[in-house]
Amino acid sequence: MKAHRNSPNAEWWRFYFTESCRCAGCSGKETDLFTVFEARNGQRFAIHFEIKQPADRFKQDGIQSKGYALRAECWAKNPPPKVLPHTDASTGLFFSESKRKEYAAHLDCFDAKITFEEIAKEFPEVAEWNDQDKGGLAQA
Repeated sequence: MKAHRNSPNAEWWRFYFTESCRCAGCSGKETDLFTVFEARNGQRFAIHFEIKQPADRFKQDGIQSKGYALRAECWAKNPPPKVLPHTDASTGLFFSESKRKEYAAHLDCFDAKITFEEIAKEFPEVAEWNDQDKGGLAQA
């Protein structure tokens, strides 16, 4: 996977964009990280994640953040082509703790909020952004 992720043309692994639905949650919007889980009983549940790097901003109109819940609901009812059908969905946001105050108006639009700092604490071996020499998030 790491070799695929390093390819400048490999976008399939991380985000999903479709124009097949023109509702307010889907039209012209993308999901940064989309995953579907299946329980042993066959029920499927999806999570739509937005990823905000430390230099990123939300648009002030709130359309991007509010669109995630609308898209999650839409796709659970009528998934786009090549999206595994699922019956329920949730939303999440990955972001830097340093942006919490700036993002305050958008946080309630996401069911789960996970900071890069929480990830680094729990999984320090994968937190390459903490290594100043690697040019990761720490320099953003």
